[in-house]
Amino acid sequence: MRAYDAVNEAIGGRLDEGGVHVIGLGCADGAKERKLLESLPPGGPVVATPVDVSLPLLQIAADQLSGAGGALLRRPVVCDLGQAAADLPQMIGEAPGKRVITLYGMLPGMEVFAALSAALALLRSGDMLAVSANLLPAGDDALERITSQYDNQPTRDWLWALCEDAGIERGQAVITVGALEDAGAGAQAAVGAWLEPSVDLQLDLEAGTASMPAGQPVRLLRSARHTPAGLEAVITAAGLDLLALEVSPSGEEGVALALCP
Repeated sequence: MRAYDAVNEAIGGRLDEGGVHVIGLGCADGAKERKLLESLPPGGPVVATPVDVSLPLLQIAADQLSGAGGALLRRPVVCDLGQAAADLPQMIGEAPGKRVITLYGMLPGMEVFAALSAALALLRSGDMLAVSANLLPAGDDALERITSQYDNQPTRDWLWALCEDAGIERGQAVITVGALEDAGAGAQAAVGAWLEPSVDLQLDLEAGTASMPAGQPVRLLRSARHTPAGLEAVITAAGLDLLALEVSPSGEEGVALALCP
């Protein structure tokens, strides 16, 4: 968490008596946003708004953030960031102080500019964005080492649990893991996992019925890896000014802080 701590300190150093509104986009359980709130120096009013696609996780985040660092919890927002960027300002509403948008853990599985579009919809001049990315470590065998983190039995068991919840039995399909040919904008490499049915499947899901023809793979997972230079380039391309870029001791995670000019 050293990289996050350094970025939290940089955020705190740029706040004033006007207060701060921390908005956690894709916040999951809100643990990183809570740490940010607790690190902020005394000053103006502190407000927090958690945003996530998962209602159960959002409920946990709401409990985590309520009162953390003296924060007033605003109404949590359930939404899919990839679909709701244009509606976010209305859903979030106004609150005192600068906005600090966190976008933690989203870039590995989401196309980078789709994720940034959600943040850019909320940023005003003087607001800040803190964004994390999984990094490709040094070495000729870096992609092989990253792939092995997903091509293993615990990950396969987790993926199968998701598939079984959807009504797919293990004998009806196979799961494969490997590198993606197209890593996506700004990424250096990416690993994917696919489910390939061996028989035609008809699934009854909450959103309705879905057909999965035999022999046609469906991607279950995408994990993109960036480089520090690539992450900086993405932030610059979005029209933001890079304030800090911290890399974890392992070299596998980067956290950037950017300013909206």
